[in-house]
Amino acid sequence: MVGAVTGEWAWAAGGAAIGAAGGFLYDQQKQREQRAYEQGVQAGKAKATTTK
Repeated sequence: MVGAVTGEWAWAAGGAAIGAAGGFLYDQQKQREQRAYEQGVQAGKAKATTTK
């Protein structure tokens, strides 16, 4: 009985760690996308000012 409960907790802890790591990687990707978008906006503004 104790082994089964310990095993269940181990699986739960492992699942939580995987979920946290996945969330972290997702957040990092979204931040990269946001930076790329902002750089594109800045480049577009710079181009618009130089072509006037």
